[in-house]
Amino acid sequence: MDTLHLEMDVTPNTPKVYIKLVPNDATEDYAISVEKSIVMKSTTLKNMIEDLGDDNNLIPIPLSNINSVQLQKIIEYFVYRSEHPYVAPKKRKVGVQESTRELDDWEKEYCPKDFHTLFNMILAVNFLDMKELLVVLCKEVATRIEGMTTQEIRILFNITNDFTPEEEEKIIKENDWVEK
Repeated sequence: MDTLHLEMDVTPNTPKVYIKLVPNDATEDYAISVEKSIVMKSTTLKNMIEDLGDDNNLIPIPLSNINSVQLQKIIEYFVYRSEHPYVAPKKRKVGVQESTRELDDWEKEYCPKDFHTLFNMILAVNFLDMKELLVVLCKEVATRIEGMTTQEIRILFNITNDFTPEEEEKIIKENDWVEK
Protein backbone atom coordinates (compact mmCIF):
# COMPACT_ATOMS: atom_id res chain seq x y z
CA MET A 1 0.00 0.00 0.00
CA ASP A 2 1.26 3.49 -0.80
CA THR A 3 1.77 6.15 1.83
CA LEU A 4 1.21 9.77 0.94
CA HIS A 5 3.08 12.51 2.74
CA LEU A 6 2.13 16.15 2.50
CA GLU A 7 5.01 18.56 2.88
CA MET A 8 4.37 22.25 3.35
CA ASP A 9 6.68 25.01 2.19
CA VAL A 10 5.28 28.11 3.84
CA THR A 11 7.97 30.61 2.90
CA PRO A 12 6.38 34.07 2.60
CA ASN A 13 6.83 34.49 -1.16
CA THR A 14 5.33 31.19 -2.28
CA PRO A 15 1.68 30.16 -2.03
CA LYS A 16 2.66 26.55 -2.78
CA VAL A 17 2.11 23.41 -0.77
CA TYR A 18 4.23 20.48 -1.82
CA ILE A 19 2.70 17.03 -1.88
CA LYS A 20 5.15 14.15 -1.77
CA LEU A 21 4.02 10.59 -2.42
CA VAL A 22 6.31 7.87 -1.06
CA PRO A 23 5.19 4.26 -1.54
CA ASN A 24 5.85 1.91 1.38
CA ASP A 25 8.26 -0.18 -0.66
CA ALA A 26 10.27 3.00 -1.41
CA THR A 27 11.01 1.95 -4.98
CA GLU A 28 9.43 5.13 -6.31
CA ASP A 29 9.40 8.67 -5.02
CA TYR A 30 6.88 11.20 -6.35
CA ALA A 31 6.97 14.91 -5.65
CA ILE A 32 4.26 17.12 -7.09
CA SER A 33 4.09 20.87 -6.49
CA VAL A 34 0.56 22.14 -6.08
CA GLU A 35 -0.78 25.60 -5.36
CA LYS A 36 -1.99 25.92 -1.79
CA SER A 37 -5.42 27.08 -2.98
CA ILE A 38 -5.91 23.74 -4.74
CA VAL A 39 -4.70 21.66 -1.78
CA MET A 40 -7.04 23.63 0.47
CA LYS A 41 -10.01 22.28 -1.52
CA SER A 42 -9.53 19.18 0.61
CA THR A 43 -11.16 19.67 3.99
CA THR A 44 -8.94 16.91 5.40
CA LEU A 45 -5.70 18.53 4.20
CA LYS A 46 -6.93 22.02 5.08
CA ASN A 47 -7.59 20.93 8.66
CA MET A 48 -4.19 19.24 8.90
CA ILE A 49 -2.41 22.33 7.60
CA GLU A 50 -4.34 24.62 9.93
CA ASP A 51 -3.65 22.33 12.90
CA LEU A 52 0.09 22.36 12.16
CA GLY A 53 0.24 26.11 11.70
CA ASP A 54 2.31 28.10 9.24
CA ASP A 55 5.44 27.97 11.40
CA ASN A 56 5.98 24.26 10.68
CA ASN A 57 8.09 24.22 7.53
CA LEU A 58 8.08 21.02 5.45
CA ILE A 59 6.39 18.76 7.98
CA PRO A 60 5.27 15.51 6.35
CA ILE A 61 1.64 14.60 6.95
CA PRO A 62 1.02 10.89 6.33
CA LEU A 63 -2.13 9.99 4.42
CA SER A 64 -3.30 6.52 3.49
CA ASN A 65 -5.28 4.92 0.66
CA ILE A 66 -4.11 7.26 -2.09
CA ASN A 67 -1.70 6.25 -4.81
CA SER A 68 0.17 8.47 -7.24
CA VAL A 69 -2.28 7.92 -10.11
CA GLN A 70 -5.24 8.92 -7.94
CA LEU A 71 -3.35 11.93 -6.59
CA GLN A 72 -2.49 13.13 -10.08
CA LYS A 73 -6.10 12.71 -11.25
CA ILE A 74 -7.38 14.65 -8.24
CA ILE A 75 -4.91 17.46 -8.84
CA GLU A 76 -5.76 17.45 -12.55
CA TYR A 77 -9.44 18.03 -11.75
CA PHE A 78 -8.87 21.00 -9.45
CA VAL A 79 -6.21 22.61 -11.65
CA TYR A 80 -8.59 22.37 -14.61
CA ARG A 81 -11.53 23.72 -12.58
CA SER A 82 -9.43 26.62 -11.28
CA GLU A 83 -8.72 27.57 -14.91
CA HIS A 84 -12.13 26.55 -16.33
CA PRO A 85 -14.89 26.97 -13.75
CA TYR A 86 -18.04 24.93 -14.25
CA VAL A 87 -20.69 26.95 -16.06
CA ALA A 88 -24.24 25.79 -15.49
CA PRO A 89 -26.40 25.40 -18.61
CA LYS A 90 -28.63 28.40 -19.30
CA LYS A 91 -31.75 26.21 -19.01
CA ARG A 92 -30.85 25.18 -15.46
CA LYS A 93 -33.83 25.12 -13.16
CA VAL A 94 -33.89 27.56 -10.27
CA GLY A 95 -32.89 25.89 -7.02
CA VAL A 96 -31.25 22.86 -8.67
CA GLN A 97 -28.58 21.56 -6.35
CA GLU A 98 -25.00 20.83 -7.39
CA SER A 99 -25.56 17.10 -6.89
CA THR A 100 -28.36 17.03 -9.49
CA ARG A 101 -26.55 18.85 -12.26
CA GLU A 102 -25.38 17.11 -15.42
CA LEU A 103 -21.69 16.48 -15.98
CA ASP A 104 -20.10 18.64 -18.63
CA ASP A 105 -18.12 17.09 -21.50
CA TRP A 106 -14.75 17.56 -19.79
CA GLU A 107 -15.98 15.86 -16.60
CA LYS A 108 -17.38 12.94 -18.59
CA GLU A 109 -14.01 12.49 -20.26
CA TYR A 110 -12.15 12.99 -16.95
CA CYS A 111 -13.96 10.23 -15.05
CA PRO A 112 -12.18 6.86 -15.04
CA LYS A 113 -13.68 4.45 -17.57
CA ASP A 114 -13.56 1.26 -15.51
CA PHE A 115 -15.64 0.88 -12.36
CA HIS A 116 -12.78 -0.39 -10.19
CA THR A 117 -10.69 2.73 -10.80
CA LEU A 118 -13.77 4.94 -10.44
CA PHE A 119 -14.66 3.41 -7.07
CA ASN A 120 -11.07 3.76 -5.82
CA MET A 121 -11.11 7.42 -6.87
CA ILE A 122 -14.35 7.90 -4.92
CA LEU A 123 -12.71 6.38 -1.83
CA ALA A 124 -9.66 8.63 -2.17
CA VAL A 125 -11.73 11.78 -2.76
CA ASN A 126 -14.04 10.89 0.11
CA PHE A 127 -11.03 10.43 2.41
CA LEU A 128 -9.70 13.84 1.36
CA ASP A 129 -13.21 15.32 1.81
CA MET A 130 -13.35 17.05 -1.56
CA LYS A 131 -17.10 17.40 -2.02
CA GLU A 132 -17.03 19.05 -5.45
CA LEU A 133 -15.15 16.15 -7.04
CA LEU A 134 -17.06 13.57 -4.99
CA VAL A 135 -20.32 14.85 -6.51
CA VAL A 136 -18.85 14.51 -10.03
CA LEU A 137 -17.61 10.94 -9.48
CA CYS A 138 -20.83 9.79 -7.80
CA LYS A 139 -22.89 11.38 -10.56
CA GLU A 140 -20.84 9.35 -13.05
CA VAL A 141 -21.65 6.14 -11.14
CA ALA A 142 -25.34 7.07 -11.06
CA THR A 143 -25.31 7.72 -14.81
CA ARG A 144 -23.64 4.37 -15.52
CA ILE A 145 -26.04 2.29 -13.41
CA GLU A 146 -29.14 4.05 -14.70
CA GLY A 147 -31.24 1.52 -16.53
CA MET A 148 -29.51 -1.52 -15.02
CA THR A 149 -31.59 -4.27 -13.52
CA THR A 150 -31.42 -5.08 -9.83
CA GLN A 151 -29.44 -8.22 -10.64
CA GLU A 152 -26.93 -6.29 -12.78
CA ILE A 153 -26.39 -3.79 -9.97
CA ARG A 154 -25.92 -6.61 -7.47
CA ILE A 155 -23.27 -8.16 -9.69
CA LEU A 156 -21.52 -4.83 -10.27
CA PHE A 157 -21.33 -3.98 -6.56
CA ASN A 158 -20.86 -7.60 -5.46
CA ILE A 159 -24.04 -7.52 -3.36
CA THR A 160 -25.39 -10.83 -2.15
CA ASN A 161 -29.15 -11.21 -2.41
CA ASP A 162 -30.11 -12.26 1.10
CA PHE A 163 -33.88 -12.09 0.48
CA THR A 164 -35.93 -15.23 0.21
CA PRO A 165 -37.97 -15.48 -3.01
CA GLU A 166 -41.09 -14.67 -0.98
CA GLU A 167 -39.52 -11.56 0.57
CA GLU A 168 -38.26 -10.39 -2.80
CA GLU A 169 -41.70 -10.87 -4.38
CA LYS A 170 -43.29 -8.88 -1.55
CA ILE A 171 -40.81 -6.03 -1.99
CA ILE A 172 -41.40 -5.96 -5.75
CA LYS A 173 -45.18 -5.76 -5.23
CA GLU A 174 -44.86 -3.01 -2.61
CA ASN A 175 -42.57 -0.99 -4.87
CA ASP A 176 -43.93 -1.70 -8.32
CA TRP A 177 -43.92 2.03 -9.04
CA VAL A 178 -40.09 1.95 -9.14
CA GLU A 179 -39.97 -0.09 -12.35
CA LYS A 180 -42.32 2.26 -14.21
